Amino acid sequence: MHVIIVEFSYCDLASMRSIREFVLKFKEKKLPLHVLINNAGVMMVPQRETADGFEEHFGLNYLGHFLLTNLLLDTLRESGCPGRSARVVSVSSATHYVGELALDDLQSRWVQVGVRPSVRTAML
Repeated sequence: MHVIIVEFSYCDLASMRSIREFVLKFKEKKLPLHVLINNAGVMMVPQRETADGFEEHFGLNYLGHFLLTNLLLDTLRESGCPGRSARVVSVSSATHYVGELALDDLQSRWVQVGVRPSVRTAML
């Protein structure tokens, strides 16, 4: 019989500080990381900002995943081996089909009436 130990660690992807703290704690454990799945996200929430001042959809769904992945890249590289590389999987939605991307307004500060920030940032 195999005993499987599961451990949960808190990481708020809307907070750069929380992400950095999570990565430090994870790296202290010296565990391998073979797969990182970026799947968390928000959609259709009221217009608001993260603790770092980013529009919430953009900050959590994109910047949070980017920072987490970037800070864990060295661990992912070390965990892989020839023929068995570690993987990063980023999951998205099909919301981008109904929106337009405004590169000059990634934080949706000038949101058009009827267009949700989640739709606009899904284009990324």
